[in-house]
Amino acid sequence: MKDIRIRNGRIQQLAPAGSLTAEGEEYFLFHRAIAFPGLINSHDHLDFNLFPQLGNRIYNNYREWGKDIQEVNKAEIARVLRIPLPLRIRWGIYKNLLNGITTVVNHGRQLRVEEPLITVYQRSRSLHSPAFEKNWKWKINFPFIKSRTFAMHLGEGTDKESSREIDSMIKWNIFRRNVIAIHGVAMNPQQAAAFRALIWCPASNYFLLNKTAPVHTLNKQMDIMLGTDSTLTASWNLWE
Repeated sequence: MKDIRIRNGRIQQLAPAGSLTAEGEEYFLFHRAIAFPGLINSHDHLDFNLFPQLGNRIYNNYREWGKDIQEVNKAEIARVLRIPLPLRIRWGIYKNLLNGITTVVNHGRQLRVEEPLITVYQRSRSLHSPAFEKNWKWKINFPFIKSRTFAMHLGEGTDKESSREIDSMIKWNIFRRNVIAIHGVAMNPQQAAAFRALIWCPASNYFLLNKTAPVHTLNKQMDIMLGTDSTLTASWNLWE
């Protein structure tokens, strides 16, 4: 049992239970609880966390999945998109906070986050994927871009085309920008050497593809970070 004193949002002191309580100080007493540092979620789409998990079968790649749900689940998607954007963003923040996440990296368009309860990181340049990001080859090589770090869905599939998309990024990254790959299910160690890091999203990968990135071999070539992805493809509960 421990007392934890917090001031200005930071842990200031740890001491045996009952030794830090001072008159006039606000305190909270927890039973059967643990304290742990805030987690970092390296990949989420904050405005997509009011969706249910949408998928009707196991897919070969994200392109198949995207086409399928737009046809089969069109009404469900439309209902969620009618919810005001600020509320959808706030719900995504609630999801992260309730899972013990205090820093989340948002992937996609720059979002205006009003009164964030946690740190929302949006300083890297988001590219969606080779199939869904128009003019991505130009964007990654644009000479006057401020951000030199890009995050992009790559290798999100189990077929040869998903592996070829990774090769295409390596070939067209002419100025050798720092690229952080997201998913990397189709990535091999030789390809991994060309990237700064991989964001691994196992729950999302297994739901869509029934397979995930081979991180036990890729981690010899690159840093591995963990992401939840949104509730479109992963559970609300990180611990699942």
